Amino acid sequence: MNSTIVGLNGACISVRKRISAEISNGSSFKRKLNFLIVPKITGCLPTQPLDLTKIKLPQNITYADAEFNISKPIDILLGGEIFYELLKIRFNSGRYEVGFPWNGHTQELNDNFSVAEKRVKSLTRRFIRDPTPYIQYSKILKEYESQGIIERVLETEKPTDRAVFYLPHQVVFRQESLTTKMRIVFDASSHEDGQPSLNDCIWSGENLNPNVFHLIISFRLNTIAITADIERAFLEISLRDEDRDAVRFLFPDIRSNQRDPYKFQVYRFKRVMFGVNGSPFLLSATIKHHIENYREQYPAATEMLDTCLYVDNVISGADDISQALKVSKDAETIMKNASMKLRKWNSNDQTLMRTWEKEGLETHPRHPDDSSKIPSSKVLGIPWDVVHDYFTIDVKGLLQLDTSKPITKRIVLQSAGKIYDPVGFLSPYTIRLKCLLQELWLRKLSWDDELPPDIHAILDSSGDSSEVQIHTFSFASQKAYGSAAFLRVKHKDRISVDLVTSKSRVAPLKRLSLPRLELMGALLAARLAKEVKKILDQKCSTRAFFWTDSQVTLHWIKGPSHRWKPFVANRVREIQSLTDPNSWFHCSGKDKPADLLTRGISVDALTTNSKWWNGSSFLRQIDSQTKGLDEAIPERVYSTEMRKNSNPKEDISLTLTVTENNFLENIIDISNNYVKLIRVVSFLYRFIHNCRTRITKIKGPLTSQEVSHAEN
Repeated sequence: MNSTIVGLNGACISVRKRISAEISNGSSFKRKLNFLIVPKITGCLPTQPLDLTKIKLPQNITYADAEFNISKPIDILLGGEIFYELLKIRFNSGRYEVGFPWNGHTQELNDNFSVAEKRVKSLTRRFIRDPTPYIQYSKILKEYESQGIIERVLETEKPTDRAVFYLPHQVVFRQESLTTKMRIVFDASSHEDGQPSLNDCIWSGENLNPNVFHLIISFRLNTIAITADIERAFLEISLRDEDRDAVRFLFPDIRSNQRDPYKFQVYRFKRVMFGVNGSPFLLSATIKHHIENYREQYPAATEMLDTCLYVDNVISGADDISQALKVSKDAETIMKNASMKLRKWNSNDQTLMRTWEKEGLETHPRHPDDSSKIPSSKVLGIPWDVVHDYFTIDVKGLLQLDTSKPITKRIVLQSAGKIYDPVGFLSPYTIRLKCLLQELWLRKLSWDDELPPDIHAILDSSGDSSEVQIHTFSFASQKAYGSAAFLRVKHKDRISVDLVTSKSRVAPLKRLSLPRLELMGALLAARLAKEVKKILDQKCSTRAFFWTDSQVTLHWIKGPSHRWKPFVANRVREIQSLTDPNSWFHCSGKDKPADLLTRGISVDALTTNSKWWNGSSFLRQIDSQTKGLDEAIPERVYSTEMRKNSNPKEDISLTLTVTENNFLENIIDISNNYVKLIRVVSFLYRFIHNCRTRITKIKGPLTSQEVSHAEN
């Protein structure tokens, strides 16, 4: 042969000889390779001898080079992928075995026991309150133990020659799943304060999965679509013994320790588990290593598993049924030899589905209540209608905002980030959100500032096309007062209005004026709407509107509360704290369904009263506009509730006019504290003095002369 090798800095060397040799790790791994022969690979390594007494090395293992610490010439240079196979992937007893790709920070790894213990105690308290989930939880872990996935740790002393880490865990319920209703999730990112987590100490590895975009586009080109997944893919790969103590966890065996339910048993994983940094890389690398042994025997199936397998999901297809059947059966055979099972085979061709079932392949589960009904499926997170063979999108839940709290930039970004659209089906919609987020940055809003009204309007139009409103009516008479709340849902082509709830109260024995009773009805409406909105906002965004036929009540609510006497002021203040004064509007008495609350009605008449069950007719008009208070209210109607020191007109004047009698009466109305009144009068006299002269202005604390003058 005659080849040239180019190295660092463009250095070239001519190669004329090569040799074939077999390398082995001394156990199960063997590989025959071609080696190029060169005069010198590199200098002696290590460059300086290593002192092994200062290095913490694992015990009871055989080293490939017993004198690796002595500086010597290098005999063989292996490619990185071959070296990885040599060190990591082994095939023992019908199953692949790998080790974690540590990044060199294991010496800093704390055992995390205190965090795991705290979490498992919290989980135990939950199981004590509700034992039902514990039955399924313990069943899963006992099955893991019987299947060799986990094992109990019997030794009491902590190992010193390997990493030890306790994983906190929790249970997650997935009621929509047809196969796994409960899943136990382990947290490898947990850590004590100031300490690294397990994931911090493990290399995540190279992403060996195909591009999602390319995979979905290719999937749509096939006449016959094929999907499947590997059952418990991660748990089918063994973890080498020296790494198993890094994946310990605490099991609350409540049944065996009823006297002390917080006494735990220690277990550890014997298999690779999902949630650890390097697990996806280890799974992909193991599968790619495995299928290389079958390229010549099953070329089509090997190509499918190499290019159409994303983590543990097969996303592929074929041109006809015979081709699809062969590639799926061959893929089953290949993966079975790695102790992995392909299941949930699914296709848009029902003939292929029936053939799979006859051939013994495990197809996608049917609906539990109707075996003829095909449940919804997903392709890499995108809903797939198998019968009609198209992707679907749930537009109702695209932008779900928690409206029970103020909407902020943080909440909008979190909600937008949940929208999964890998191929751009929703780009015309998501571009609006991107522009909105850009606008929020340009306005320099902080993460937790409530969004301005114009941004709220954009969000409302970006979300669900249905507009939901709460319309609450209040009414009063000398006998009773009450409130009724209606839900108004505006769809594209129609409006529906329905009664949600109502409240009524008998007028107090102490006779109140009709305007005050109207105000009591308005307060009842505000309280009622708050409770209804709190419930509805958990499902959808709502706006609240309030209606009354009392123009006096509207005037009170829309004005400053301090202008009115205590009875009115206190209730107006509460209404203004519960509602936006600008959301209160006037309607005529004949339009108010709440009028029935104060007059009463028979049962027969109530059942046929459309105004009570479906609200006022103007609410069902498509272009219905809220009607404001556009009529002047005679001053005599509301002035009886005005404080003595209040002026109904909000004029601002710089002229101070004092009438002695009225001035003293107004001052006395301020407070019943004599000392406070004297100090107020003293400061008023000082203010008058300072306004009259610029030269001898008085400053600082009050003097005894000023206080004496105010008292006289």
